[in-house]
Amino acid sequence: MIKVKNNLNAIALREKLSSNTKDIVHIRGGNPYVTMAPAWTSNENSGYIRQILKPSDTVLTVASTLDNVIDMALYGIRNIYAVDINPSQLPVSWLKYASVVYLKEYSEFYDFVVSTSENTLSREIGNKILNAEEKTTEEIKFWRMLYADNTAIDIRRKYFVNEPYYIEEHMERVMRFDYIKPDKWNAAKDALTASTIYVENSDIFNMYLPDNAFDVIYLSNLHNFYMPDDYVKKIKKMRSHLRDKGRILLYCIGMKENWFYAWDRRKSPDISADDFNQDYYEFFNDVRRQIIETMIMYSLLKEEFKVWIIPLKTGGGYMYYNTPTDCVLVIQ
Repeated sequence: MIKVKNNLNAIALREKLSSNTKDIVHIRGGNPYVTMAPAWTSNENSGYIRQILKPSDTVLTVASTLDNVIDMALYGIRNIYAVDINPSQLPVSWLKYASVVYLKEYSEFYDFVVSTSENTLSREIGNKILNAEEKTTEEIKFWRMLYADNTAIDIRRKYFVNEPYYIEEHMERVMRFDYIKPDKWNAAKDALTASTIYVENSDIFNMYLPDNAFDVIYLSNLHNFYMPDDYVKKIKKMRSHLRDKGRILLYCIGMKENWFYAWDRRKSPDISADDFNQDYYEFFNDVRRQIIETMIMYSLLKEEFKVWIIPLKTGGGYMYYNTPTDCVLVIQ
């Protein structure tokens, strides 16, 4: 079961979608996801779930595309609170959930969610999902309005981050989530039905949260958009919402495990030109700065918490990187 709380109605959501930017801007001291175009799929790897989370856990997480949330449910977690600061992302997350629950054929699900063909987000398959819901929600109204005057290609090209890249380059999507696998998909259906997933439009750092409520708080890669000392202060404040032995998880896109260990030895990470996509070499200095700021954040966190590192095979992450792994920082 999914429960969506969004302060905007369908018309306002449609207007907000038209004003979103598709450019990822690294704003210091603020969160660009407020005005960011929604994403249809995540480039993260959910392997950390099986290593860190337990079925009995109550989880607070960044909602994003809901891919991580669906894998959490697949592996037995039944109480998930998903938060996204961008109201445009919530109807997208709802459609992802509904595509798993309501589509009857795996081939249709794969075409709609995973592929990058003309069937991705298609009106024909989308209407099957919308018609399967018994009551008319603001999310359903939103999608009906969007489909009324756009083709699937229009929607992807005009309103979604990363999708124009897939369309123009004729590229296949890389997803590192278990629920999309044919042998896991039906189990994911059952898991979502058995789980309670609350999805809310809010700033995860500035919303009311009860103390001692969560076993795990998953913050994705939000740290990339804050100065290290400011972000560590936010982490410290989140600590009160954790239960005993609770964990906070950060997803570090494109990072190598040995960079962190070099930093522990007071050495600079061995970052080479080969670690970056040469097509985006003009961003080399900006990305290198981001890596160093992640290391500074890591050092500050280690002064306050126990921190360990989980390396995961990259799902493609930021297009600037050419590294073999992402890393999850586990903070306790």
